[in-house]
Order: sequence, then C-alpha cells, then structure tokens
Amino acid sequence: PYSRREGTVAASMSGQLTEKEKKERSGVLLEMDKRHSLAYRKGHLGKRMVVLFEQTQEIGGEIYQVGHTRNYLKVALKSEADLTNCEVNCELSQMLDEETVFAQKN
Repeated sequence: PYSRREGTVAASMSGQLTEKEKKERSGVLLEMDKRHSLAYRKGHLGKRMVVLFEQTQEIGGEIYQVGHTRNYLKVALKSEADLTNCEVNCELSQMLDEETVFAQKN
C-alpha cells in the first residue's frame, strides 16, 4: 500500500486514506488474488504438462517429487524416485493443497 512520504507533493494532498482504510483495501486485494490464483491453478486440472522437478519433499507423511511447470504451477508427484532436474510429462489431476497441484505420470 501507498505510504505517505514527507516532502513530496502527494504527502500534502487532500483525501488521504486512513491506515485502517489502507489495511482493509489491502486485505480485499489479497483475498481476491488468492481466489484468482486458485482458480488459475484449478483451470489446468486434466491437462498434460511438462514439469521440471526440483526437490524431494514429504507432504502429509508421503514422499513427493516437487517442481514447476513452464507457467510456474507448483506440482507434486508421488514418487520415491529422485527426479531432481528431470522434466516429466504429467497429467495434473487434482489440488493437493491451495498452492500445489497433484500430478500423475503419463
């Protein structure tokens, strides 16, 4: 959010928002971003995409290979094989959590 800076023309302009108003507006925008980001990720479910795997990670007691698609979707594939630095064609099947898409190897 905008912060008033002394000595600038904007600092002396009328109609300045209160800190409470700025916080409320920022909250609305952050929530909107969260909803749109989730909708974007869900919009790729059912598609096949190439994923560059970057690390092995434990999620909910299971071992996953985690990486990103070329359009920056975070993807997890259940596999104990180390796929670090490997590109794998996967089907994005469901959301694992709000930020991570679960994939199946084709």
